Amino acid sequence: MKKNYINLNLLKGLILGFIGGFIELYSLLIRDAFCGMQTGNLIYSILNLIDGDYKLMAYHLIIILTFIIGIISVEVIYRLSKKFKFSDKHLIYPLMVIFIIPSIFIPTNLDIFDPLNILSIIALTLFGAFQAHVFTNLNNHNLSTTMMTMMIKQTFSKLFNGIMNKNKDDLYISMSSLLVILTFIFGIAIFYLLFIYIDIKFINYFLVIIIFLIINIYIIDLYKLSFSK
Repeated sequence: MKKNYINLNLLKGLILGFIGGFIELYSLLIRDAFCGMQTGNLIYSILNLIDGDYKLMAYHLIIILTFIIGIISVEVIYRLSKKFKFSDKHLIYPLMVIFIIPSIFIPTNLDIFDPLNILSIIALTLFGAFQAHVFTNLNNHNLSTTMMTMMIKQTFSKLFNGIMNKNKDDLYISMSSLLVILTFIFGIAIFYLLFIYIDIKFINYFLVIIIFLIINIYIIDLYKLSFSK
């Protein structure tokens, strides 16, 4: 049962890896900001401050603030779930779907400061914050779907230690992290191919893929919950 549980965690991590790459590039190319990688938004906000473009600086700062609100919201949901004895996943996954839905219907050719474009990136950023919470844990090591610096570090640190110490757990973590990196790259590649070859006005409809994948992750977590009972 433990092996099956770990395999489900890895499958969840791979799906989240694809979602992370797909949504991150969508938010950058279509909404002109990162929804999950706040390092990028922080860099842009500082550059815009130095350049004197305060309006664009504010745009990126709003996204960072939204991400913080999203993280706090997840923690509130987690505390409520403990207090009232329910799984936080029953709220988190439906909300993640809700955060994707606005971007399906908001046009792609809007000005960056158009209220609808701002609504889209705010919803996507809340999605990114929730996704950051829905990590996969393997042998007490977290798999992140957007922090590729940490993932690359973990992959090769665990690989080296696994080889030197002949530690199978470290090698497993290393290979798992590498697979998440590859699915993140795959998500980026798939969206970019769609961006190149599909009419831009239809690109939003492919976000339905993300909703389908979130539903599958929810099913995986429900299956995992059945293990713990």
